[in-house]
This record gives sequence, C-alpha cells and structure tokens, in this order.
Amino acid sequence: MELFIIFIIFIFLSIVSFYVVVHIIKIWTGCNDKEAVAKLQRFINGKPLYKFEDDIGLQNDIWDNVRKIIGEKRFQQLVNLNSTMITNPLLFFGEEGALPFIAVSLYYLDDNEKKVLENIILNVIKQYLLVYKYDISVLAVWKERYDLNMPILQIRYARNGEEKRVLEIAIRNQQQNITTSNSFPKDDTEDDDLDE
Repeated sequence: MELFIIFIIFIFLSIVSFYVVVHIIKIWTGCNDKEAVAKLQRFINGKPLYKFEDDIGLQNDIWDNVRKIIGEKRFQQLVNLNSTMITNPLLFFGEEGALPFIAVSLYYLDDNEKKVLENIILNVIKQYLLVYKYDISVLAVWKERYDLNMPILQIRYARNGEEKRVLEIAIRNQQQNITTSNSFPKDDTEDDDLDE
C-alpha cells in the first residue's frame, strides 16, 4: 500500500512539474502551450533546435529562384555586390518592432518582374515557415536600401502566438491603407449638377 501511495505521489509531482516547466517556457519565449510542449519534447529527446534564421537551405532556395528570374548575368552582379558587404548582406534576418523579418535586396527591371520576384520569394519562405511549424501569414513591404540605393523586400512573419496577433494587425492596416489609397474621392460638384 505504501508503494502505491509513493507511486501516486510521484506521478502527481511529475505532472505538476511538467506543467510548471511548460509554463516557464511559455513565459520565457512568448509561445503558446503547443509550442512550449514541442520545445520541451525536443529538449528531452536531445534533438537539436534548428533556427529558421540559420537555415542555409532557405537562403539557397531564395537565391536559386531569384537567379532563375533575373538571369545569370544580373545574378552574378548581385553576388559580386554581396561579397563587398561588410555589415548587412543582400539577404539578412532582423527584427523591427515586435516582428522578425527577412530582407532581400535586389534590383528589378519593371513592375512585372518586381511582382514575380516577390511572389517567388514569398512562396519559398512560406514553404520553410511550414517546415518550422510557423504560421504562413506574411507581410511583404518594399523599401529603399539607402546604403546601396536599391530596393529591398522586407518580409515580416510570426514565430509564436503573440507575434501572430501583431502580424495580423499589421496585415489589416496594410490592406486598409491599400483600400483607402485606391478609393476615389467624392466630387461634391456632382451633387450640385443633379440638383439643377
């Protein structure tokens, strides 16, 4: 009987310890319950935790697809330019505000090529987000890279629930801005013409 009670106490303490550790992981990393349990399982199983930002396959896939679109000659110019970069290379990871991002600096010939490059890069990134079990929602913004005087595509993504909420707000704001900028202002003189 004593052995049974000790066993029950051991099981109870194990379950409580598990939930305490999961809660600490959630607080420490900002992830949700499911992500915290996955991190704990990877740690216990001894599996290395690969980082999205360090995945060479992602970077290679992005550049391979860019080369297919812009051609070998223009791609080689990007490679040569990248080899001269001391600080931020043409493809780098960072954080802006509460969201992580991937930034890809590249030239494009026209709006059509710009859109194709954006879509190809986004498709590659979404495939890798799925591999890492991140949400595939992304926010793509073209900016100017002033140190090189060239366009830069910044893709923001979310790694956990808190970042996902911030990203959803940013996506809604971008869609609202696009809708507002595409709407036509009402001409007040049209009402006057109808009254006459």
